[in-house]
Amino acid sequence: MPRNYSPGTDQCELELETSAGNHIQNLQDAEKIPSGMAEGLRVTHNRDFPPTRVTRRTTFPTNLYNCHGLVFAGRRTKIPDDADLRAILKDDQYRRITELNDVLPGDVVLYLVGGTIDHTGIVVHVVPFPLHPKITVVSKWAQATEMIHDVFDCPYAKQADVTYEYWRMELRNDPFNRPR
Repeated sequence: MPRNYSPGTDQCELELETSAGNHIQNLQDAEKIPSGMAEGLRVTHNRDFPPTRVTRRTTFPTNLYNCHGLVFAGRRTKIPDDADLRAILKDDQYRRITELNDVLPGDVVLYLVGGTIDHTGIVVHVVPFPLHPKITVVSKWAQATEMIHDVFDCPYAKQADVTYEYWRMELRNDPFNRPR
């Protein structure tokens, strides 16, 4: 995959597109997180989200990708722009799931603040309950590590005006328009 490097930095942009061929703005940042900052993130997360409630899926914090890059770009890059995330949902044939009891592992959860996608995660486990299923996701917390957590138990869920949407990729036709 070709990369467009920013001269004098540890950053580059991957050639990344939606299935409809629309460019996805992204940033791959190879700069290491200073050890003091990494330790501060670990201490804060252990205090606010103890290991009895969340599981750290990765050991070391990384700048290489963000939560959206985890969900939509295979942990390869950061996708910073809400418009690009919306284009991915549209072009790659995602469908919004309106009934919570229809959510399945592999679906995507969006954390929205003021209508803007603030955070994303991948559903990894669902326990059905009559009123509201217990949904577990994996997501990347800013510059920290990947965490496995209840959908409501993360820093992004603590915002006063956060709302949630669940989406599933449903390929109704070949999104890449390959000849048969």
